[in-house]
Parts: sequence; C-alpha cells; structure tokens
Amino acid sequence: MTVRLAVIGAGTIGSIHAQTIAATPRAELVAICDTNVGAAERLAGQLGTRAVKSLDEAIGTSPDALIIASSTASHGDVARAAIGAGVPFLCEKPLAFDLETATRISESADAGGIVAAMAFNRRFDAQYAACLLYTSPSPRDED
Repeated sequence: MTVRLAVIGAGTIGSIHAQTIAATPRAELVAICDTNVGAAERLAGQLGTRAVKSLDEAIGTSPDALIIASSTASHGDVARAAIGAGVPFLCEKPLAFDLETATRISESADAGGIVAAMAFNRRFDAQYAACLLYTSPSPRDED
C-alpha cells in the first residue's frame, strides 16, 4: 500500500518532510502547497510532484493525510480545514498560539474521528542536539 501525502508549507521544515516522503518507497508526495507559490513550484519541480496554489486544491488531490509545515500562524486554520475535509494530519508544533484554540481543534478532531498528530522535529536536528550536549548538566555537575 502506498500512502498519499500532501505537504502544506515549502519552507525549511516543509522541504524536509517533502524530501523524506519523496524518498520513501511506500509513500507518494501528491502535492506541495505554499502561499509562496514560487517556493512550492521550485520544491515540487525538484521532487517530481505538483505545486498547488491553495489548501482546497491540496485537499482536492485526495491525500491520505496532510503534513502541516506552514507558518505557525496558519497551523490552526489548516488543521481545521483538514478536519472539515476528513483528512488526517501531522502538524508541526505548535498547533495554535493558545491552549483554548488548540483544545477546540483537538476536540474537533476527536469528534470527527480524525487522526491528528503533532511533530517536534527539533529533537532530531543536529544543531539542536549539539546545543543540548553543551547545555545539559554532565554527571560530574551532580557531585
């Protein structure tokens, strides 16, 4: 079975997700959407998929799920659109700027039976790991 995925956001994080999907044999990158259409077109061209100009158009490609890697301010709107269309999603953190909005989105996903997941990709970032190495207490510090 091949999983069909659309990526919302063609910036740094969206590009990482898109490249990973394109390199995964059992996944198909069906669309890349970004408000910066040129960025979406460049990334789509590099990865052999299509760029779309709107979220509705991305959802219209019938993905099995969306990867939400757009600007933080848009996460809630994109998640609500995915829920409304019955499309599961993985959203980069944060889901929303406030707990009340995040809770409403989570409750909507639950009520609609939509699988919704959050990502915290920084834990795998080499620069982040290096910072942790130098800022975390060492065992000697505990003596």
